[in-house]
Order: sequence, then structure tokens, then C-alpha cells
Amino acid sequence: MYKINYKRKFSKLLFLGLILVLVPSTLVKSANLKATIYSYPADPIPTIDGKISAGEWTVAGTPEETKLYDLSDQYNPHIVIYLRSVYSEEKVLYLAIEIPDTLVDGSDEFIIAFNSSDTPLALSAPTSGIAFDDDHDAKKLKIESNDYIDAFTSGTGFSLNDDVSVSGTNDGLGKCTNNVTHVIIEFEIPFDSGDSHGRDIAVNVGDDEEIFLYYRDGDNETTYSHWLVELVEYDYCRIHIGLPPAFTGIPFWIFATSLASIFIIASFIKKKKK
Repeated sequence: MYKINYKRKFSKLLFLGLILVLVPSTLVKSANLKATIYSYPADPIPTIDGKISAGEWTVAGTPEETKLYDLSDQYNPHIVIYLRSVYSEEKVLYLAIEIPDTLVDGSDEFIIAFNSSDTPLALSAPTSGIAFDDDHDAKKLKIESNDYIDAFTSGTGFSLNDDVSVSGTNDGLGKCTNNVTHVIIEFEIPFDSGDSHGRDIAVNVGDDEEIFLYYRDGDNETTYSHWLVELVEYDYCRIHIGLPPAFTGIPFWIFATSLASIFIIASFIKKKKK
């Protein structure tokens, strides 16, 4: 009589179950760092009005740029957006963002998601499609109405849960304007608000924070983000709260070795000419 090996069967079922659990979070092939935005000590503190006023962001230096891709076709022309950042002693992060868009309508919106948990910022899986992973801090700005929403990712598509709905607080401020060629967004975001219900970031000066960007251009019916759909991977940027590493000069041994190499090569060339 054939005997069922229950132990072996159970092992196979357990293995299959583990695969099914792990697949949704492992189908992203890679996450690609594209830019590091250094947040400088603010001088002066920016006024959050959606306008880059003269001298307001000078201390932040040249804006960093990053590409956002058309979600429906990553091979369509992408857009390039520009980011600058400063911070204050009160643990407030300020961001200035420039997005190419000539016309604003009621469905335009911008989302910046922060990696505030120990999981990837984004995932792709049969059960969830393209989505933010859940429980990451996020800030949304509705472009036409200037409504700012402090939220966190839900794990379903790019939808968010607002902090207030889970007894959190609406921390921060966001405003924008359109200057005919670009939407200009300014954010004021506490980087240690204490709102654990809302999954807010809790970092210090000197820390790094990963960010993922999303922009809905309603009048063109196009959604842009850091997702590279066809490649099943995503880009991201990093904000470093603090100054770039100081340049300490070339170590003497490297300088001496380079100088000796140049002398040897020059001598060899001189002999060859003779």
C-alpha cells in the first residue's frame, strides 16, 4: 500500500507558501540612485509661497536634476525636474522643485515619498501592480488648489492615506505657482515631527533620506514618476541633510607617485626622440 509522506508534502507546501509571500516584494530588479541633494543650512529661511525669490535659495547652490518617466510608456520623452534644499536649526527641511508644465488643471498633483520604513520605496508584483510599498511617509500637493496633504503610502498603486485619518497630524506646508514654463513647488517639512501615527520621517542633521517622486500632468493625461516600467525597476534620489563632504586635498603619496610617473614617461619619450 502506498503511504503518503505527510512530512515531505508539508515541506513542499511550506516552500510554495514562502515563495508566494516573497514574490510581491522581490520582483523589483533594482533601485537606482540618480542624484544626491545636499540640504544646506538655510540663510535666509525660505518663504513658502511657491516662488523662488531672489537670494532665497542661493545658499543651496546649483539645483540637482532627475528624470521622471511616463508611466504608460517609459520610452516616451521623459521630463527633467530640478531640486534644491536647505534646512533650519528647528529641524525643518525646505525643498524647491521645478517641474516642466505649461498648463495647470484640477487633476495635477505632485507626491514626494520618503523611505521611512525598512522596506523598498516601490514594488511591482502580480497582486499589487506598480505601487508604493506601504507605510512610507509621503507629502502630496494638489497643484491647482494648493492643498497640502501629509500622508503615508497605502501599498495600493500610488494611493495614500492621510495622517489625520489615523489620529496623526498634518505636519508641514506646501505651495506652488506656474510661471508659464514650469510649476514651482516649495515644501516646508519637519524632519522630526514626532508623528508616529502618520509614519513621518524621523532623522537628524547628517542623515540621508531616500525619496521617490511622482507627478500627474492632468491636461496632457500623463503620469510621470521614477518608475521604469518596462525594466521593472525604479530610480530614486537621496537627500543628505547637511553639507557635502569637505575636500581634503590629494594625499601626498598619490601626488608624489603621479609626479614620478610623469617624470619617468617624459624621460622615456626624450630618449626615444634621440
